[in-house]
Amino acid sequence: MDVTARHWINGDEVGNPTVDSIDPATGDRIGRFADGGRAEAEAAIASARRAFDRSDWSASPRLRQRVLLHWAAELEARKEELAELLTRDNGKAIAQSRGEMAASISGSTAAISLEPRRAPAVD
Repeated sequence: MDVTARHWINGDEVGNPTVDSIDPATGDRIGRFADGGRAEAEAAIASARRAFDRSDWSASPRLRQRVLLHWAAELEARKEELAELLTRDNGKAIAQSRGEMAASISGSTAAISLEPRRAPAVD
């Protein structure tokens, strides 16, 4: 597995993957990722603010519900692969990584119930 990770800012992949991610158990390279800093953080914050202010996101609980349900479904579909990646990247036990994935999926779906204006269920 050789993973390449860039930043996702304003709808674009940015950053040059120059930093190695190393499996602490084997010393093998898992992949490379872009090393972000203040400029990338500020660009991401500005992009998020624009999206919040100029799109349907802030005014549409149904849109947020659909996105969160889709995100949870994608995590569910890849949970074992992602748990294995977490274990390789962090050196944690696979059971802990699986628990972290379950919590991420649960948290994504639980966030829907926190909506101040509860959206009708989407099939």
